[in-house]
Parts: sequence; structure tokens; C-alpha cells
Amino acid sequence: MRNPAICTPSPDGDGAVALPPNCHIDTLGIAFFDLSPFAEWSSSEDDARVASFFVELYRLAAEHIEPPGGRIVKVIGDAGLVVFVVDDAEAVIFALCDFAEEARRRARDYGLDAYLSVNVHVGPVVAGPFGPPGQE
Repeated sequence: MRNPAICTPSPDGDGAVALPPNCHIDTLGIAFFDLSPFAEWSSSEDDARVASFFVELYRLAAEHIEPPGGRIVKVIGDAGLVVFVVDDAEAVIFALCDFAEEARRRARDYGLDAYLSVNVHVGPVVAGPFGPPGQE
């Protein structure tokens, strides 16, 4: 449900503020994934081995999440942000579950007894280019 004309109250309550340029409100699915306990393991592990694990984790994420329609927006270490359209929700959620199982198996191959937690939300979001100037 795209509605670029929606305005929201200003933080000080003095009036309405239009959405930033090139932004719109949409109903989307958003998922976050995070591997735990990762920090303790990575701080005592060889940097090259940690980097190798990241390559494997990101590959698994892409293989599982992208085919059913998920888009990996960003990864930060062992965590990631995924968006998807509501019509693809069921397939993407099942793919995230499969990814979580496979990530746990691969982590064990690296000597890391970890689990991948996944949180999924569906609802209205303001979508568009955000970030520091020139990096939106």
C-alpha cells in the first residue's frame, strides 16, 4: 500500500512534516538475524578463520533468503537485516528457518556451538534512501 502523500506530526507537535524525498510508506516484511554467542568465540579465534566463517555465513544467507524473494539489506558481522514483500512472507520465513538450521550446522564445523536467532515483523514502514549524505 504505497502512499507517498502521508504526512506525520512533527516531533514538536507544531504541524505536519511530509515524508523525505524519494520515500514512501509500504507494508513490508522485515527480518533480523543474529548468531549467538558469536562475540566470545570470534575474540579468541584466528582472524582469518573468523573471516572464512563470515564468507560462509553470508553465502548461506544469500542462498536461502534471496530465491524466495528476500533481500539482504545489510550485514553487520554475524547479524543481518532482510526485507521482503508481504506476498512472499511465507516462503521467506520458511527460508529463514532453513538458513538458521544450516548456519548452526556450519558454525559447528568451525567449532562454534551457536544458534541463529531470527525475528520477523510485518507492517507499515517508511522506505527509501537513508544514510549520510552521498551514501543513501
